[in-house]
Order: sequence, then structure tokens, then C-alpha cells
Amino acid sequence: MKNSLPMPTPDPPSTRKKPQGRSLADCIAPVSTELGKVRDFIASQLDTPYEEMNRVLAHILQGRGKMLRPALVLLSGRAVGELTDLHIELAAIIEMIHTASLLHDDVIDEAATRRGKPTTNVLHGNEAAVLMGDFLLSRVFGVGIRCKDLEILRVLSEAACRLCQGELLQNIHRDSGCVSREIYFEIVRGKTAALFSAACRLGALAAGGQEAVVEAMAEYGLHLGIAFQITDDLLDLLGSENVAGKTLGADLAQHKVTLPMIHLFEGLSPEEADSVRSELFDAEQRNRLLMRLKQNGSIAYAQEQARTCCDLAVDALRCLPSDALGQPLRHIASALVMRHR
Repeated sequence: MKNSLPMPTPDPPSTRKKPQGRSLADCIAPVSTELGKVRDFIASQLDTPYEEMNRVLAHILQGRGKMLRPALVLLSGRAVGELTDLHIELAAIIEMIHTASLLHDDVIDEAATRRGKPTTNVLHGNEAAVLMGDFLLSRVFGVGIRCKDLEILRVLSEAACRLCQGELLQNIHRDSGCVSREIYFEIVRGKTAALFSAACRLGALAAGGQEAVVEAMAEYGLHLGIAFQITDDLLDLLGSENVAGKTLGADLAQHKVTLPMIHLFEGLSPEEADSVRSELFDAEQRNRLLMRLKQNGSIAYAQEQARTCCDLAVDALRCLPSDALGQPLRHIASALVMRHR
């Protein structure tokens, strides 16, 4: 799997296939039955002898979203071969890692809502949220050891490590007000794309896929994850909290520089950049910043980069023996292109 993001010249709009209007929920519907089994398995792993803890965990379980990452495990497995109980367990592990990271993120970002509901840190405090995230990760170890496959454990370990590295790298650069595109993509490859890539790799691996196919599926997940994060950054700037179901504006509030702002700075003179940087993290200047981003073409640039990454993800699916096998995964890429609109 490549360690850097290729930046090819995107296809002209006239030659690129138009998104087909499916939502992410529609795209993962083919594995809805299996996702039900994943939910049940997670619930069984998070049952404790302590009723107070179980109440907090119940809130966390009820707050799960579309479960895109575990769906990628299942859809990748089905594209390559047959689904087994191992796929259910691996999908559950991926979702538990993701949920733990969200619990920790909400504390760092001081988020008040997640998926339309109050966050655990708001309801139970920062300490409980952090400890619950740690508890989920401890259960991941317990489930993972049951796999008894060193390659699977290596993939999971590497994905968790890269996720933490990405978050740490973002934290280090948080207050700089100036992040290069290279650093931004390095952050995204870690904190988001690594888990997407691992989900697709594990699905193909558990289905007995050949090495070339497993690598290609991991490449699909990598580019899909990068596109997902770019659109998430766009939603944080442009979206509605009612639609997104979570606290928006967190990137600016937490001094996180994302791709549209990086593009804006690259097009400014040093004097203009200094002026914008002084206003960058001022909540009262948000509308003015959005106007600058749109007028400078920075929003359109980030949207185009997301589309390019989705195109690269779809290209990776050429490894599959038939178009039909990769159709649900292609639909997910198309849905991501429309996610920020």
C-alpha cells in the first residue's frame, strides 16, 4: 500500500461519472442483516457486572451511526469471497476502535452533540468519557486475541497506532495557524484513512483474498478514508448541525487548520496571510472566513480533491473479477462525493 497520496489531474466534469444519488445508508443496506449481528456482538462484549457502567455503555451503544467502517469490512469480504463469523468479529473490533476514538475526540473538541444526542462527556463528564473509551479498547484486545491470526492482529495494531499518531500530529500543529498540505494529508491518512484501509484489508483478508487483491482493497479504503475526512472538514465549515447530527465549527474552535484554509493561505500574499491568520480562530469572524474561502475557490478546491480521492478509490476496485462484486463499494464512493452538499 502506498504511503503518500497521489495527486493526479482529475477527470474533466464531462468525463467523470455523476454521483448516483444514493445515501450512505442505502449503500450499506446489502449487509444490514450482518450489521445487526455486529451490533449484537458488540453489546455482548460491553456487558459488565456493574449496572451504573452498563447505563453509560447503553447510551454509547444507542448513539452508533450508520456503522460505515464495519460495513466496509463486510462489503469488502463479500466482494472477495464468502462472509464468515470472523468478519462479524472483525467488523465489531473496527467499530469499537472507532467509537473509542470518538469518545476521546469529543473530550478534546469539547463537543456537545454527537449523532444528534448529547455526548458522553456532557452527560457524564470528561473523566467518564475517556475511561469508557479506554474500556472499549480493552475489549478490543480481548476480542482480537480470539482471531489467532498474527497478520490480522498486525493490521489492527498498525491501524490503531496510525490513528493515534494522526491525532497527535494534528494536536502538535493545532495552534500553528499554518499547516502544509503534506502535513494535512499525513494527519488524515493516520487519524481517519488508516482505519478505513484496515477495515477493507481485513474484510478481504478474512475472505481468503490473494495478496494483490487484499492490497488493492486496502488502497480503496485508504483513498475513501481521505475523501471522507475532507468532506467531514467541509461539513464542519458549511454544514447544519441538525443535518450533521454533531457539534460543528469544532475545527476552528480547536485551532485545527483543514484543507480549504490551507488552500486559502497558499493564494494570499504574506501581508494578507498575516491578516487572515489573526482572525482565523475568532468565532465572530466565521462568516467572513467562509466568504473568503468561497471567493478564493478554496471550498471548490477541497471538493475537487475529495472527488479525486473517490475516483482513486474506485480505480482500486479494478482488481475484482467482475464489476458487480465492487458495485456497493463504488456506490459508497459516489455517496461520499455528495456528502458535503
